[in-house]
Amino acid sequence: MSSWVVNTSPLVFLGNLGRLELLRYEGREVYIPRAVAEEIAEKPDAAAQAVQAACGTWMQVRKVTDQTAVTLVQAALHKGEAEAIVLVQRAGITQRVPLVATRRISRAVLFSCTSIESVSDAG
Repeated sequence: MSSWVVNTSPLVFLGNLGRLELLRYEGREVYIPRAVAEEIAEKPDAAAQAVQAACGTWMQVRKVTDQTAVTLVQAALHKGEAEAIVLVQRAGITQRVPLVATRRISRAVLFSCTSIESVSDAG
């Protein structure tokens, strides 16, 4: 079973389409950093409702405890993106994890993490 750490953009996109369940295709474990959950909850729309419902069943919100690493990564990224990267690294996820993020992610590699694969170049 593969595990995915997802940041805000794909959650909002799929949530607004009513297709959030695509993230758990083939039994994937889906994790979101707490900063991502908080960012989505700030705007009470269809995406926020979908994410909240998923968090009550199959999606897991994870607290990132290494705030030093988040701060270092956040110098070039938003907090949700930074926490997603740190969560992947600290959770010991060894499989490739699609991380849908902005172009800045490829320019802001502050450390090597072979488990992150950029699958979108939006923005």
